[in-house]
Amino acid sequence: MRLGGWNLPRLSARQVWVLLGFALVLQWCLFKQHGQREVAGGYPRGWDQITYLSDAYETYDATLEGGIGKGLSHGLRLARPQGFLLPLEADVLFLLLGPSRVSALTVNFLHFALLQIVLVSTLRWLSRTWWVPAVGVGLLLMACAPFFWVGGLFDFRLDFAATSLYGLFICSVLRSRTFASRRGSIVVGIAGTLCVLTRFITVVYLAAIMGGFLAFLALMQWKSASASVKRRARHRMLGVGRACLVMAVVCLPVLFALRQQIWNYYVVGHVTGQEKNIRAAEQGVGSLVKALLYYPRSVLDVHTGSLFNVFAALLLTLAFIAFFRWRRDGVGKRLEAPGTPAFLLLCVLVPVSILTLDTAKSPVVGQIVYPALLLATLFPVAVIARDFSNRSPAGVPALAALGVLTFGIGLGHQATHFVRHDDSASSRSDAREVVTLYDRLTELSVAEGWSSPRISYAATADYFHPLVLEPIAYERHGVLLQPKGALGATGILAPDESQVPALLGESDFAVIASTPSPLATVFPFDRLMNAMKPGIEAFCAKNFAPVDHFRFFEQEVTLYVRPTLKIEGASGGWITSAGLLLSAPSRVLRVRPRIELVGQTPPQYLKKIPGIVSTLTRNAESVRVPTTIEASEGRYRIVISVDAKDLTDEGTARIRVAFDTFFVPKDMGINEDARQLVMMSPSDGRLLAEGASR
Repeated sequence: MRLGGWNLPRLSARQVWVLLGFALVLQWCLFKQHGQREVAGGYPRGWDQITYLSDAYETYDATLEGGIGKGLSHGLRLARPQGFLLPLEADVLFLLLGPSRVSALTVNFLHFALLQIVLVSTLRWLSRTWWVPAVGVGLLLMACAPFFWVGGLFDFRLDFAATSLYGLFICSVLRSRTFASRRGSIVVGIAGTLCVLTRFITVVYLAAIMGGFLAFLALMQWKSASASVKRRARHRMLGVGRACLVMAVVCLPVLFALRQQIWNYYVVGHVTGQEKNIRAAEQGVGSLVKALLYYPRSVLDVHTGSLFNVFAALLLTLAFIAFFRWRRDGVGKRLEAPGTPAFLLLCVLVPVSILTLDTAKSPVVGQIVYPALLLATLFPVAVIARDFSNRSPAGVPALAALGVLTFGIGLGHQATHFVRHDDSASSRSDAREVVTLYDRLTELSVAEGWSSPRISYAATADYFHPLVLEPIAYERHGVLLQPKGALGATGILAPDESQVPALLGESDFAVIASTPSPLATVFPFDRLMNAMKPGIEAFCAKNFAPVDHFRFFEQEVTLYVRPTLKIEGASGGWITSAGLLLSAPSRVLRVRPRIELVGQTPPQYLKKIPGIVSTLTRNAESVRVPTTIEASEGRYRIVISVDAKDLTDEGTARIRVAFDTFFVPKDMGINEDARQLVMMSPSDGRLLAEGASR
């Protein structure tokens, strides 16, 4: 095949698959290095990603503890109202590749790779050429959706996987000859099932698409005077029924089991609740026109992009020229008879219409449409390409060159995104500081023995969320923490003002930003927090210990921890001659360096005030710590004053408290107790700031 002075190769099917395999390996290598360089070291951005990463690591940890069965059971119990397959798929990859952010994101890449493989197979089958699949993959790689900062390849949430599976669903419909094949219809049902179980809301899209197409077929059967058309329409209606039956058998029990969660999330959250209006205001959708145009603009501007749009328009123009030129020769009948264009049109319009009806708007969810746009563009090209070589042999080299060009540009477009810094590069130092905050939370949680610390926040941001701690702790420290929310757990909605002190009071940590939140103009929670800011800071200063300060995203942030003191060594409510062992995180002791122990003991057993010596263990050496003891009327008070210079920066500080006198109840004729007792164990132990009083 020649184009000018260039020889264009004639490729066999095997060579096409080898080239695709090479392209996928190249994509994987670039994907992996981009993920390790740009993503793995930062905090997981976006609330949804945080949730699904936490679920994935919990499922993996359960698998390590009890085997695959326990991991699967745990993952199913964690099922969210949005979908549940993604964490289970990540669990499998963690077992193969090890637990990491890149391993989790590989789930997205594998869905995308599968879409490319199925797309090539479908277009090859439709067109019986190699240049149409090349155009298809190239056009797919030109889309911007995989690199959008939220919901793309490098965001572990349901959207990207669901988008790829939606593309597989449409491809399976085309391969079934639009439900004409019995086996093909069953495959369509399986593809639809995977799509629904990955993201539950797609059941609404698929149900509306199937219902709309059934109505189209019924209308075709009713209106057509041709017996063959009526028979084909009836046959395809049965195919739609088979696909729907497969989906219903698997999906309906799952959706029914989670019906309450789904109702609360979608119906209350998106229909009857007030959050939908807040989300609409967040996206600046204040008028009917803006609401109607929001998703068409989102799809074309954000998810497909100008490069995709230009090439898609070029391909559609060429297809329609050929269509109208050869319509009398039967090409038009092959395009129209199965109703495939109507089905593809439904695949585009139904999701856009349903999303538009939702008052809440999101820049992420519109990406579900772009595989449908891709296939709606490529279907007429693929069908017309079957006869193109016979009708216009001179034009085949030009179209083959178009395939090479489109594929090369698409691959180059993707490689360009992979090799450069992502959009967060300018805030890389801020992201590292966020990670440092959660490193500190991990350290303190481990030191205190808190496996499920309760964390309060006084501002709304994706980095101010308790679940951010879980993936960072697991990825960076190998520790599974399952934090709980207190203040801030209501999300963007505001709690009752009277509840704020109680929510702070039940917290183990409080993360307080000193600067007002910029989201206060939109989110009720932030408006309340800004109004209560002085009172919140005063409460934290009184009841918590400020252990560290951070600066990120133009905010000064203070980490507070509930000061706790661990007291060990008592026996049956008494201090023995072995003394006591006190422990607290070093960072807490730095800001609360005075330890006070109070208790009581019967005066007849405390003949004299015992001598007391406290020793701080620091690495391999011991340091004496000033200690005083007072006792009167059966009560005692011990004060230990720690010098901050004697404390390490991290870990747990341990102080041994020894006494120089004791008594043995047995020797005093009281009972048969042979223990060497000093006095009753402390009833209260507190960490206080220097100069503070109880």
